[in-house]
Amino acid sequence: MKPAGVLVLATLLNAVAAWAAPDGPRLLPGIIGRDDRVPLDSTLWPWHSLGRLTINREKGEYCSGALIAPDAVLTAGHCLYNRILRDWHKPEAIQFVAGLNRDFFRATGRGRAIEHDDSHYDRSMPTLPRIAHDWAILRLQQPMPLKPLRVRALPAPATMGHIHLLRAGYSADRPFLLSLHDGCTLRGRLADDQILFTDCDSTYGDSGSPLLLREKNDYVIVGVASAIVKRGKQPGAYAVHVRAFLNRLAGPLH
Repeated sequence: MKPAGVLVLATLLNAVAAWAAPDGPRLLPGIIGRDDRVPLDSTLWPWHSLGRLTINREKGEYCSGALIAPDAVLTAGHCLYNRILRDWHKPEAIQFVAGLNRDFFRATGRGRAIEHDDSHYDRSMPTLPRIAHDWAILRLQQPMPLKPLRVRALPAPATMGHIHLLRAGYSADRPFLLSLHDGCTLRGRLADDQILFTDCDSTYGDSGSPLLLREKNDYVIVGVASAIVKRGKQPGAYAVHVRAFLNRLAGPLH
């Protein structure tokens, strides 16, 4: 994409985008045209390695996340950052429930540390530079007996054609049931390939959910859901490309 196109999208983003942050169900901004999300059986792999991060139980604040190691959950940075106190949430207060399906789950655990970018988040609308840093890893107190998902950047644009993507998370209108949009597409790569712009249906509660690429019978995470465009000529969803933070991951993942 030419730099001029990036500038146009950046201006549009400043005007109409919003963090896909924890919130109550409303008119479901971020659903593009027909709602393509379908409920999943989260008891099976890879879906049982996806789950909900409860940030504040009293306020009903939560995000989505995915295991990338037995003790590491990948999610959006703004989910774990307290914008009121302007500091990161205490990791031990955050609970991750893997494979949640109504009143059933596969595993649960609390955090012990947060690995994150140096950027901070405020209440203003997200910008491209902020989205490019919007990732975090919650290290758990105990490893989970579940198979994690691999993390890998997309190949260079010149070496790839049409990409069939998947995005799965716990949306605000289905807070106890994993929903999947299978077959969404990549619309653009922004900010020096640190951000993926897609047409994946994504709404409140889906922050931190993985953007997936299917490889035969396997799945890899290529992005992390960050922000949604609520209105405008080109609605869609923004994800942090794994390329933006792959070399920043502290410690071995597998």
